[in-house]
Amino acid sequence: MVADLLSRVACHRGCNEPLSISLRRITEVGAVDMTHRRLQELLAPVLAASHEADLRRETMRHLCDCLSEPTGKRWQRIYGGLVLAEKLVQQGSHVLLIETAHGHHFDLVQKVSFLEHFDSAARGCSDRRAQHCIRKKAGELRTLLIPQLKKASHEELPQNAGLGIKDSISTCSPGALSNCTTDDVSMNSLSGGSLASASSRASPADNLSEHGLPAVMSGLVKRLRTITESEASELKQEQIQPVLEASHDSDSRQVIMWHLQRCLMHFTQKPWRHVHGGLLVTEALLEHGSPLIFTEPTPGVDLDLPKQIWLLEQFECRADWRAQNMVREKAISLWEKMVPWLLNADKEPELVPEACEQIDEAFSTLRSWAESMDSTPSWSGHSAEPSPSEASPGTAGTELQCDAGRVGGAVA
Repeated sequence: MVADLLSRVACHRGCNEPLSISLRRITEVGAVDMTHRRLQELLAPVLAASHEADLRRETMRHLCDCLSEPTGKRWQRIYGGLVLAEKLVQQGSHVLLIETAHGHHFDLVQKVSFLEHFDSAARGCSDRRAQHCIRKKAGELRTLLIPQLKKASHEELPQNAGLGIKDSISTCSPGALSNCTTDDVSMNSLSGGSLASASSRASPADNLSEHGLPAVMSGLVKRLRTITESEASELKQEQIQPVLEASHDSDSRQVIMWHLQRCLMHFTQKPWRHVHGGLLVTEALLEHGSPLIFTEPTPGVDLDLPKQIWLLEQFECRADWRAQNMVREKAISLWEKMVPWLLNADKEPELVPEACEQIDEAFSTLRSWAESMDSTPSWSGHSAEPSPSEASPGTAGTELQCDAGRVGGAVA
């Protein structure tokens, strides 16, 4: 009731600032020292936004970024993310809980579980409050979250959720999950025109399949699947050449990025060969495809390729050490190629002005990750299990592994 009242007050004041600003006010200004009243005032527009599908997606993207913050000096951003998540569970739209329980957005339970082991010293943070505050808040949130998600997982996803179908199956969020998969749903709205035209209604990354697509796009999807589901350790030119040529078309780039998102994200549920195949395709595109793949935003696709490749340097597959080493080695070699490429990308004639502006931001992010990696032990071909305090800064909320059973144990 209090949240609803504050929301109405905010509306009557004529507040029309972007949601991103409201989110940053909560997570960037020190929620740990914020009064309850002030926090509720800042939360009002965010809680109201949780009742709209598109704004829920924006909120959850911001929340994921906060909980994945690699820099220890910005620990209050992590804490602010935990506070935001707690308030959304308690006062936000119930549809958001249902979506999360059905595997949408990201695995919130997994990130919170690993933040219970937050190590401030390993992240170069000298503030003694950091570790205690984050661990305490993460423990409280996990206790609150698990029963709520378990209950929500037994509820059907509302038709007006605005997300089409689930992105993937959550490995940590408890409860029964929807049986609907990306392959079961066709994007009829895409059969008559541009892929980008549908992004205002639903994310193509959530709904895309080759059924109902134009023949050219359908053929590209099938070719990408053939490549990434094969057992090849290297790609042949005749296999990848049509994909490289298609990367110069905007609609085809959207299909390519959608497929790479399926291969490289939520990889704890994917066969390792799909992950390795996705890295091979990315490498070929970096060397011979359109540079816009890496510099131009793709409507409906949430994949951050540089960040995801960096995460895959610590890929785990306990059941097959050879597979683990192959994925890690390919991710490391691709990362080493991508950093200098981004430095020189602004010289490419095909780049649009908007893309050039994004390169500076992308490289700035890469630099912060690289600095964080300097203090992290390197990963050799033979892996040992990292403790939570040894986990790489970029993966504080995501311990990477192939067997879902071990992750499920973190929740239990």
